[in-house]
Amino acid sequence: MTKIPADGIPYMALLWHKNTNRLTLFNLCGLERVLFVLSAANYLSDKLNIVAHT
Repeated sequence: MTKIPADGIPYMALLWHKNTNRLTLFNLCGLERVLFVLSAANYLSDKLNIVAHT
């Protein structure tokens, strides 16, 4: 079950869909938003060859 943000407005995320080669609009709430941010960060760091130093 996904939580709806306090402001009631779901976050919209624009993604490039590899299979269809077009931009896809996603409606994200709660956990989905967290997973999207993590996967996006992972994807970008992979693409840019960024190594996170702690």
